[in-house]
Amino acid sequence: MKKILFALILSVFVGSAFTSNVYATTTVNSVITIQDSQDEPMMELLRMKLRLVLLKN
Repeated sequence: MKKILFALILSVFVGSAFTSNVYATTTVNSVITIQDSQDEPMMELLRMKLRLVLLKN
């Protein structure tokens, strides 16, 4: 689970380094999609939190 969180947080920072929020959202969603089948409830919470973070940037 820690590796998943790290990958998600890293993808947000990498994504936000670019000017396009579309790129950041795509990066985050692709990472989440890979892990969806393993831990759906936790991933749903992370998905909501990450969207809030991306909207603030």
